[in-house]
Amino acid sequence: MATTESSVIFDSAIKVDWTRDVFDRLIVAQAMADKAELITKDGNILKHYNKAVW
Repeated sequence: MATTESSVIFDSAIKVDWTRDVFDRLIVAQAMADKAELITKDGNILKHYNKAVW
């Protein structure tokens, strides 16, 4: 379960500028805030988020 405050996630999501997809921004921002790996098959996320795996 995520424990990071939503304001931190939103601030981080605004800085994700390699996608216009709001949900991708929020998903990646959450993973970044938690310093977590992100399991995805989304090629754009895999290309830009170094902790993304498939």
